[in-house]
Amino acid sequence: MSRLHWPRRWLYPTIGVLLSLALVAGLVTFQGLATRRAHLPFHLTDELRRQPLVYGYLLVATLLGTTLVGWLTGRKEDLLEALSVTDPLTGLANRRRLVSAFAGERNRADRYGTPLSLLLIDLDCLKQINDQRGHAAGDRALLLVADGLRRSCRITDLPARTGGDEFAVLAVNTTATEALALAHRVCATIRRLGVHAFPDLAQAGPAPRPTVSIGVADLDCVAGPAFESLHAAADAALYAAKAAGRDRALAAPPRSDAGSGPRLTVVDLRTPTFRRSPP
Repeated sequence: MSRLHWPRRWLYPTIGVLLSLALVAGLVTFQGLATRRAHLPFHLTDELRRQPLVYGYLLVATLLGTTLVGWLTGRKEDLLEALSVTDPLTGLANRRRLVSAFAGERNRADRYGTPLSLLLIDLDCLKQINDQRGHAAGDRALLLVADGLRRSCRITDLPARTGGDEFAVLAVNTTATEALALAHRVCATIRRLGVHAFPDLAQAGPAPRPTVSIGVADLDCVAGPAFESLHAAADAALYAAKAAGRDRALAAPPRSDAGSGPRLTVVDLRTPTFRRSPP
């Protein structure tokens, strides 16, 4: 899903090693040219044999210094980059990473004609859980949803927490029908985890166990290429799922002009009919 790159904690030390070798080789060459006798050829090995301890110490010292500094600097930058695209509570991707991943996957979908779907997930009744059980229980419920997404999603999917009680999953090479099956699996997994994570809710009051409502949309549901268009279609399906009683998944209908003719706006083609998840 995300752009592959070599971690900086390994890249920077590697650059440091190359610089150290280049520094010593340059010094040996300069020293050898400065001290060689006239009309005699210069050989790098001759200069190394002349002062092996000096050059050996210089090489080891620079290797250790540049490697250590490079690793520490690279590790710090890797951590900062991870924090910038990670939700601190759940450890899932945040909205910034989700939108960035969508841009790359949308380009790939346009190039190869593959489907791309978005699941919008809302934790039901979080305010009621917070009010009746405390904010610690609310955080447990959010962590439960994150755990349910990790258990349910495939390795190619990107689950994210986009804010508050809102989550999302970017499903690559997935139609709305396939994404709806994934959404149904997410609902069932979180429902099952909630029974074990909150076994005492029935004795503590009317606060419900965590469940989620999910709206699904794919590229056939939208007219524009922007993330906001797909988000709006999935959000309409999510709103319908919550209005229908929560703890369920609905998928937005495809555009009537999908695959042919000029595309209209999402609003013009939105209908109140949504595809339901399997029972």
